[in-house]
Amino acid sequence: MSADIKEILAVAPRYINFGKIQEGATHKREITIFNKGEEKISITDIVVKPEGLMSIQPTNRFTLIPGQNKTLSVSFTPSGKPGHIYGSIIIKTDAKYLPEKIIRARAELLKDQKDAHLSKD
Repeated sequence: MSADIKEILAVAPRYINFGKIQEGATHKREITIFNKGEEKISITDIVVKPEGLMSIQPTNRFTLIPGQNKTLSVSFTPSGKPGHIYGSIIIKTDAKYLPEKIIRARAELLKDQKDAHLSKD
């Protein structure tokens, strides 16, 4: 027995690392959603956690026909205690066998300005 498993909705990158960052500065990354299936897929909602620290644009619903892709901009503006911050982007779909796709995100909030040279944006 053999199986050919095909990812119908792909996201690149699968994981976002904002790296070491300073409080208050906005850092941006892009993600691209690809429809690799044979039917159209509607993106019904995109939920970003933690709210207030991360956001995504555009936020409107959209549909991808087979072979189509769409790039979204993810912004991260950290605040709070120094240390690691973890989050996620949950892409909700109308696909029967793929109700959602999750992209994990992380960053390290630096505690003072002397560590700023470690930041890469």
